[in-house]
Amino acid sequence: MVTATREMDLSLGPVRFDWSREELLDFYDEVTDYPVSTVYLGEVVCPKMAGLTISDLESVGKKLEASGKKVYISSLALVADHMDRERVRSIMALPFPVECNDAAAFQLGKGKELVAGPHITTYNIPSIEFLKDLGIDRLVFPVELSIESMKSIISNCEIATEAFAYGNLPLAFSWRCYTSRAFGLLKSNCRHDCRKFPEGMLIEDLDHKPLFKLNGTEILSAKCSNLIREVDDLRKAGVNTLRISPQQGVTKEVVNIFNERIKGEIDADEGMRKLTPLEKVGFCNGWHHGKAGLEYLENYEETAFIAE
Repeated sequence: MVTATREMDLSLGPVRFDWSREELLDFYDEVTDYPVSTVYLGEVVCPKMAGLTISDLESVGKKLEASGKKVYISSLALVADHMDRERVRSIMALPFPVECNDAAAFQLGKGKELVAGPHITTYNIPSIEFLKDLGIDRLVFPVELSIESMKSIISNCEIATEAFAYGNLPLAFSWRCYTSRAFGLLKSNCRHDCRKFPEGMLIEDLDHKPLFKLNGTEILSAKCSNLIREVDDLRKAGVNTLRISPQQGVTKEVVNIFNERIKGEIDADEGMRKLTPLEKVGFCNGWHHGKAGLEYLENYEETAFIAE
């Protein structure tokens, strides 16, 4: 069994929900003191959700850099028309590296430092080698990849890696807006109804069990993915960074708990004890173990990482 020697750190993903400009500015003022090495700014879901202007992104990014953070601007996960394309062009003009979440961003970002985000289908080694030829030297694993797939990639590719460790899982995107349709509207006459649901609109199945969250043009898991028990598993696999996805009102506590866990100050059970009161719907970790994504496996045999 091989234990990773590189220090594991934390990143803060982009805010996925329709928070107001004031909420976002206050939030990122607080983030300057978070124990994260990397912060992703920008709009991934829908340009109409973008609470921060391009100018705001630049000023917030520079403030975060001054606090010692590495800052990336995240691109849209679905570039559907010329307005979306211009949004991507505008973030490429900012003085920060970019997380590409749609293949169009690679072309528009030639010459910049680029990262393959979690919405790029880096499922196998050939796809990653292709992206490396484009200049990518860091990737965020797609959320559906198992730890076995991560290990295979890490052991065969020289590239920095990041895993989605906490937050509602992004599952799908559409050109149409699910939230607007729920209110009898089209995306073209959006009234920002998604702002009424700062944690997403909960959808249940016929048995009234939580299934999805609607978030504008995005579908998220209803349950929160939580890999606090799998931190050692991820460390042994060689994952460099764990990503925390911001959630209203609890992000600071979640970041601090994961920071304690990766530093060895608390064990997995203590981490779960601290995280459980912060989540309203429940946890999942199934995809990490190669199971159905909505499952939560509490007792499992830790996977050994055997060096070839």
